[in-house]
Amino acid sequence: MADDALMNLKMIGAQSLAAARAQTLQNSQQHAQALATGLHGARSAQQHQAEVTKAATQFEAMLVQEMLKSMWSTVPQNGLISGSREEEMFRDMFNEGLANQISEGPGLGIKDVVIREITRAEKKASQLK
Repeated sequence: MADDALMNLKMIGAQSLAAARAQTLQNSQQHAQALATGLHGARSAQQHQAEVTKAATQFEAMLVQEMLKSMWSTVPQNGLISGSREEEMFRDMFNEGLANQISEGPGLGIKDVVIREITRAEKKASQLK
Protein backbone atom coordinates (compact mmCIF):
# COMPACT_ATOMS: atom_id res chain seq x y z
CA MET A 1 0.00 0.00 0.00
CA ALA A 2 2.77 2.44 0.96
CA ASP A 3 4.71 1.48 -2.18
CA ASP A 4 1.67 2.32 -4.33
CA ALA A 5 1.31 5.69 -2.65
CA LEU A 6 5.00 6.44 -3.19
CA MET A 7 4.78 5.40 -6.83
CA ASN A 8 1.74 7.68 -7.29
CA LEU A 9 3.60 10.54 -5.63
CA LYS A 10 6.61 9.93 -7.84
CA MET A 11 4.43 9.92 -10.96
CA ILE A 12 2.75 13.17 -9.89
CA GLY A 13 6.15 14.78 -9.24
CA ALA A 14 7.48 13.63 -12.61
CA GLN A 15 4.35 14.90 -14.37
CA SER A 16 4.63 18.27 -12.62
CA LEU A 17 8.26 18.59 -13.63
CA ALA A 18 7.48 17.60 -17.21
CA ALA A 19 4.58 20.08 -17.33
CA ALA A 20 6.78 22.90 -15.99
CA ARG A 21 9.48 22.15 -18.56
CA ALA A 22 6.90 22.01 -21.36
CA GLN A 23 5.41 25.36 -20.25
CA THR A 24 8.86 26.98 -20.14
CA LEU A 25 9.64 25.66 -23.61
CA GLN A 26 6.28 26.88 -24.92
CA ASN A 27 6.82 30.34 -23.41
CA SER A 28 10.29 30.52 -24.97
CA GLN A 29 8.95 29.44 -28.36
CA GLN A 30 6.13 31.99 -28.23
CA HIS A 31 8.55 34.76 -27.33
CA ALA A 32 10.94 33.70 -30.09
CA GLN A 33 8.09 33.70 -32.59
CA ALA A 34 6.96 37.16 -31.48
CA LEU A 35 10.54 38.39 -31.67
CA ALA A 36 11.05 36.93 -35.14
CA THR A 37 7.88 38.52 -36.51
CA GLY A 38 8.32 41.74 -34.58
CA LEU A 39 4.72 41.60 -33.39
CA HIS A 40 4.09 42.57 -29.82
CA GLY A 41 0.53 43.76 -30.39
CA ALA A 42 -0.87 46.39 -28.08
CA ARG A 43 1.30 45.36 -25.15
CA SER A 44 3.09 48.13 -23.37
CA ALA A 45 6.86 48.22 -23.13
CA GLN A 46 6.54 47.47 -19.43
CA GLN A 47 4.47 44.33 -20.09
CA HIS A 48 6.93 43.22 -22.72
CA GLN A 49 9.89 43.73 -20.38
CA ALA A 50 8.08 41.72 -17.69
CA GLU A 51 7.58 38.86 -20.17
CA VAL A 52 11.24 38.96 -21.20
CA THR A 53 12.30 38.90 -17.55
CA LYS A 54 9.96 35.99 -16.81
CA ALA A 55 11.28 33.97 -19.76
CA ALA A 56 14.89 34.69 -18.78
CA THR A 57 14.16 33.71 -15.16
CA GLN A 58 12.58 30.43 -16.27
CA PHE A 59 15.52 29.74 -18.57
CA GLU A 60 18.03 30.35 -15.78
CA ALA A 61 16.00 28.12 -13.42
CA MET A 62 16.04 25.32 -15.99
CA LEU A 63 19.82 25.61 -16.41
CA VAL A 64 20.40 25.70 -12.64
CA GLN A 65 18.20 22.65 -12.21
CA GLU A 66 20.20 20.73 -14.82
CA MET A 67 23.42 21.84 -13.10
CA LEU A 68 22.13 20.54 -9.75
CA LYS A 69 21.07 17.27 -11.41
CA SER A 70 24.59 16.84 -12.81
CA MET A 71 26.07 17.67 -9.43
CA TRP A 72 23.98 15.01 -7.68
CA SER A 73 25.02 12.41 -10.26
CA THR A 74 28.58 12.67 -8.94
CA VAL A 75 27.63 11.87 -5.33
CA PRO A 76 28.32 8.24 -4.33
CA GLN A 77 25.14 6.23 -3.68
CA ASN A 78 26.09 4.61 -0.40
CA GLY A 79 25.99 5.44 3.29
CA LEU A 80 23.61 8.30 4.06
CA ILE A 81 22.58 8.69 0.43
CA SER A 82 20.92 5.44 -0.59
CA GLY A 83 19.82 6.33 -4.12
CA SER A 84 16.28 5.01 -3.59
CA ARG A 85 13.45 6.02 -5.92
CA GLU A 86 11.86 8.05 -3.17
CA GLU A 87 15.09 9.89 -2.50
CA GLU A 88 15.53 10.58 -6.20
CA MET A 89 11.99 11.97 -6.45
CA PHE A 90 12.51 14.21 -3.43
CA ARG A 91 15.87 15.36 -4.78
CA ASP A 92 14.27 16.30 -8.12
CA MET A 93 11.57 18.33 -6.37
CA PHE A 94 14.18 19.91 -4.09
CA ASN A 95 16.36 20.79 -7.09
CA GLU A 96 13.40 22.36 -8.89
CA GLY A 97 12.48 24.48 -5.87
CA LEU A 98 16.08 25.49 -5.24
CA ALA A 99 16.62 26.39 -8.89
CA ASN A 100 13.48 28.55 -8.88
CA GLN A 101 14.58 30.34 -5.70
CA ILE A 102 18.06 30.97 -7.08
CA SER A 103 16.79 32.33 -10.39
CA GLU A 104 14.12 34.54 -8.81
CA GLY A 105 16.77 36.27 -6.70
CA PRO A 106 20.01 37.70 -8.03
CA GLY A 107 20.67 34.34 -9.66
CA LEU A 108 23.91 33.35 -11.31
CA GLY A 109 23.87 36.16 -13.87
CA ILE A 110 22.49 34.01 -16.69
CA LYS A 111 19.14 35.79 -16.53
CA ASP A 112 20.81 39.18 -16.98
CA VAL A 113 22.77 37.98 -20.00
CA VAL A 114 19.63 36.53 -21.61
CA ILE A 115 17.68 39.75 -21.03
CA ARG A 116 20.52 41.82 -22.47
CA GLU A 117 20.81 39.60 -25.56
CA ILE A 118 17.05 39.57 -26.20
CA THR A 119 16.95 43.36 -25.89
CA ARG A 120 19.91 43.67 -28.25
CA ALA A 121 18.31 41.33 -30.80
CA GLU A 122 15.02 43.26 -30.63
CA LYS A 123 16.79 46.58 -31.23
CA LYS A 124 18.68 45.11 -34.16
CA ALA A 125 15.46 43.64 -35.62
CA SER A 126 13.66 46.99 -35.26
CA GLN A 127 16.51 48.77 -37.07
CA LEU A 128 16.21 46.39 -40.02
CA LYS A 129 12.59 47.38 -40.62
